[in-house]
Amino acid sequence: MHVAKVVKTAYFKAYQLLKILRTRTLSTFIFAYKTYVRPHLEYAAESWSPKKFADIRRLERVQRYYTRMAFKKCGLRKTIYTDRLSICHLESLEYRRKVSDLVMVYKIMHGKVSLDPAKHFVRSTRNRLNKLQLQKRRHTSKTENNFFIRTINAWNQLPNELSTRLRSSHS
Repeated sequence: MHVAKVVKTAYFKAYQLLKILRTRTLSTFIFAYKTYVRPHLEYAAESWSPKKFADIRRLERVQRYYTRMAFKKCGLRKTIYTDRLSICHLESLEYRRKVSDLVMVYKIMHGKVSLDPAKHFVRSTRNRLNKLQLQKRRHTSKTENNFFIRTINAWNQLPNELSTRLRSSHS
């Protein structure tokens, strides 16, 4: 239900922008999208990040629509979505949610937010080289999309040199 409301609001904003903007400059359309539409699709995504493929696709469809229409209004030729993202210097919304999750884990682990890392994460004792590795927690199918569970695998898969830099910069 929440995803449907977010998508509806984002489509409405996208439609309004595409209707109002009288330019043929792609960068103006992209700037407007980043300012007025994308924040609706990403707001507090760490808490509600969708698990279902259909919801993920629904959210991404807004960005697909907006970039396609922006290209059309700018008189650019039809291009596949991945190429449009590259040309517009945008990332997929799913990728951005994953990055946002990892940034939040970093903030929690390094005391940048008022959440106790020991209460939400258990550092792995098995990996002596990487002291930032987190231990996997038990979960059910209902809790597998919980922020503190879904982010552990992604965090542990970060390259070793990155986690070494993170460790040395905030030890």
